[in-house]
Amino acid sequence: MKTNFFLVVNSKGSIKALKTKPGLNWDEIAISVSLNLPTSLFQKPQLNAVIDVPDTAIQPLTIETDVANNIQGAIEQATGYEVRLTLNTTPEK
Repeated sequence: MKTNFFLVVNSKGSIKALKTKPGLNWDEIAISVSLNLPTSLFQKPQLNAVIDVPDTAIQPLTIETDVANNIQGAIEQATGYEVRLTLNTTPEK
């Protein structure tokens, strides 16, 4: 791909790029730029991912009483509402 543009630089170091010849302020200069880029630069590769989660990474479905109380307190403090948090226990399989 070949493209041409103008790079406008001002005395403070700000830069902008314009496709057409710009009108300039008193503290700006324009530099004509020709840019050649290979088309392969714009071809995106196909990305693939494989995610394996081993059985050993699974946490038990048990919430300790202290954690439940902390959750209840945090919700009450954040919302100002009284919260009743109950946990149903089921036998482990």
